[in-house]
Amino acid sequence: MDYIEFDATLEKEGIIHVPEEYRRDVEVSKRVHVTLYPVNGKYLKKKDAIQELLDNPIYAPNFKPPTRDENYKR
Repeated sequence: MDYIEFDATLEKEGIIHVPEEYRRDVEVSKRVHVTLYPVNGKYLKKKDAIQELLDNPIYAPNFKPPTRDENYKR
């Protein structure tokens, strides 16, 4: 297990319930690292432009990448 991400609602006294599909992995490891991002906009992680494009590529139907010669043409 490298990384688990899920949304949760904080219960009374700050309890967060781990979803059933991840519970076995968490119980086996006994230790977890917790990072909280409250969903109020203040702490939301902002993606940089490159990551945004990697996650949501822009498709151009007639795009043809330039050839190597075209790239180095002066």
